[in-house]
Amino acid sequence: MGHGRSRLHLGSPASQPLHSHPGPEKFTFRLYICLRSGRYGTVVLVPMKMRSILLLSTMALAAAAAAVPVTYTMSSTTSGVFNDIAYTDALVTFTLTADTDDLTSLDAQAYGYLAPSDYYTLQGSASVTVEGVGSGTFLQPVIIQAYDLYTEYFTQHSVGFSTLAGQGVMFYDDDQFDNYDLTVTNAPITGFAQTNNSSFYDTTFGAFNITDPDGLTTFSSVVETQAVPEPASMAALGLGGLALLRRRRKSA
Repeated sequence: MGHGRSRLHLGSPASQPLHSHPGPEKFTFRLYICLRSGRYGTVVLVPMKMRSILLLSTMALAAAAAAVPVTYTMSSTTSGVFNDIAYTDALVTFTLTADTDDLTSLDAQAYGYLAPSDYYTLQGSASVTVEGVGSGTFLQPVIIQAYDLYTEYFTQHSVGFSTLAGQGVMFYDDDQFDNYDLTVTNAPITGFAQTNNSSFYDTTFGAFNITDPDGLTTFSSVVETQAVPEPASMAALGLGGLALLRRRRKSA
């Protein structure tokens, strides 16, 4: 090939020795490959850099391979106000999408409790839809929490949505939420819900407020299944690829 705009210039190693070749170090790796074939040449090393970056990205993704998206849905017939629009006995649906990798858990035993209580908390993006009125995404951070309480008077298993300010809807079911840790798919569960009345939520559609909960609520969660490589396999692939690149550089 000739000079000018060509990306590769070939000649003989004798006429253009390696130590006298000008140019940035980024050409070095491809230069060695050309020398092994008996020809001298230079090529921009962007493709090889991209390969290295991809291998490193593969290793980084291995750490996140265990993270799984999950969607929680809670619906109830309530009355309230949404974006200054009053509604009565409308179906209200809360939806929260999160990542199980962000789950936090706590085992604690307080005074008067017979056994340690389990608390699970997960923060994500949430939205609310009022049938016949509209939908909006919460502007405040929203969490879903599940816990098992063991007191000397009662045992309670609960799941609920709330803002970090403590406003939200708590769902009670003493049987089906036993040991529920927010990381598994469950069929819709219907039972009693306690709602903070006069709790305002800021959404992209406008202010949302439940003024009269009817108490019957349906809750479900869906954990997304993904065909992803095992973390150990991903890491081994990345390390193996980097080792191969280093070996090629040394052998050249």
